[in-house]
Amino acid sequence: MDKCEENTLSKVKLERKYQCPHCDHATKDKRNLKRHVQTHTGVRPYQCVTCSKGFTRKAHLKIHQQTHTGDRPFHCPHCEYSTTRKHVLDSHMYLHTGERPFMCGECGHRMAYRADLVKHMRKHTGSRPFKCPICDYAAAQKQGLDRHIAMHEGLRPFVCDVCGLQMSCKSNLTKHMRTHTGYKPYQCPYCEHCSAQKDNLARHIARHTGARPLVCGVCGYGTADRSGLNRHMRIHSGVRPYKCSKCNYAATRKHHLDKHLQTHSSEHPYKCHQCDYSALHKNNLARHVKLRHVQIAG
Repeated sequence: MDKCEENTLSKVKLERKYQCPHCDHATKDKRNLKRHVQTHTGVRPYQCVTCSKGFTRKAHLKIHQQTHTGDRPFHCPHCEYSTTRKHVLDSHMYLHTGERPFMCGECGHRMAYRADLVKHMRKHTGSRPFKCPICDYAAAQKQGLDRHIAMHEGLRPFVCDVCGLQMSCKSNLTKHMRTHTGYKPYQCPYCEHCSAQKDNLARHIARHTGARPLVCGVCGYGTADRSGLNRHMRIHSGVRPYKCSKCNYAATRKHHLDKHLQTHSSEHPYKCHQCDYSALHKNNLARHVKLRHVQIAG
């Protein structure tokens, strides 16, 4: 290290002379260090008198109190939207301007919000920071972990008001409702085909182009849709997120678990129309008909 570099490092150390005793964070402002240390200690000296929620900064408490008063001082000049924070309004404005200032350095995809870029980058890095406390499953997004934990707990709080089907997450209910409404928002650019699900459209477009842009980094397997790649990756990771509540069986796909659960039930939903035979699985019924009835008829 030359003398110039040593002088530069010494200057930086002098500028950031207040060191956190809990981590490597350093700052040149003693007040900033005090606020930072509160992130380790959990001390939140500024409390809301309405709901008792605590904050590390007085400015944050002031913004929070606006949620109780209904005061939203920052107004969008293009629509009726208003918010308690200026930076939230700045982000909202991208909806009107179409600006997408945050670009992925890996694939060039552009986004309007920094948080979306952070989430997007996990597709390239493979980062899955949200860990299941019950099994080895990990998710790239918090809502993915929430859906997974709901499977462990058996929670299905979202109910279709048309057919009564219960689901563990709101997004699945939204997709399911399209089976009743017939709404198909995803249009193929090559033909008149429309799809209710984005992944289904991706599979359809692959028939036109032959493209399989999503590639497994382990074995080179390619697919047209992300859900297909996620299912494939379970082969390598060994993750089986769909657990049977009655035994130790676990599956990589939900419909495999659904089939397995029938083995615990006395229900045999597939009935033979020519005799009293019934089966747990459709392929078993087909085999029965072929062996017992088709051959007899022949």
